[in-house]
Amino acid sequence: MKRCNEQRICEMCGIEYTAKVVTARFCSRKCMYEWRKSCNWEGVKCVGCGKEFRRRKNEKHYRTGLPRQYCSNDCSLRSPQKRDKLRRWGLSKKNHWNKQEVQDKVKKTKKVRYGDENYNNMEKNVATCMERYDRPYTILLKKAQSNGKRVSKVHRLVYEQIEKQHSDAMIEHWLGDAQKSVDIFIPSQKKVIEVYGTYWHCDPRKYSKDYFNKSVKMTAEEMWKRDEVRVKFLEALGYTVEVVWESDINGV
Repeated sequence: MKRCNEQRICEMCGIEYTAKVVTARFCSRKCMYEWRKSCNWEGVKCVGCGKEFRRRKNEKHYRTGLPRQYCSNDCSLRSPQKRDKLRRWGLSKKNHWNKQEVQDKVKKTKKVRYGDENYNNMEKNVATCMERYDRPYTILLKKAQSNGKRVSKVHRLVYEQIEKQHSDAMIEHWLGDAQKSVDIFIPSQKKVIEVYGTYWHCDPRKYSKDYFNKSVKMTAEEMWKRDEVRVKFLEALGYTVEVVWESDINGV
């Protein structure tokens, strides 16, 4: 590599520096890495809310073949494309509710339970959705929740207590930089609170490390390691993480 000793302008930061080799283009490794990032990432405006966010230039959605259009899952769920897709699905043969045998079975059940085959209690439906998911309708659920994740009673109890002290606290919040959904998030403190269920996280005070959880298909020790990795990952991103156990809340 040819050596030199000449003054140049850094292509990334624009600062003048002394180049030691002929091929030098940047004043430091930091500028070189930042330049590489700028080649792979770009800043664009969210189609939904107009907020600016960063996306990978060459990353395409595996189904649509388009680059990322929205800054978050919430914006994507509220998009016209999503509504149109749900409308088309609702009218398609893939929707099991369009099958005559399903409709007949539903009417029969309503007739037996409520005495009216066209019975609909929307108030109860909304109340149940709010209790389970903290959303009035299941159509508004995020991906993590729609895969079966519910807001448990102990989860909601912890949230209600925290909300009294921190009005900005959010339940089941999606962290964009971590690409993870957390139980409770307090933006003003950048604090994450995870509510661990006794069974679903195998409380060490009640389960041995060799216990095999059939629902999760992992041993208790494997689950503890998984949870530890998750906590450390969030802490590395600058979040303060607090773990609350279900047994400490219920006293069981």
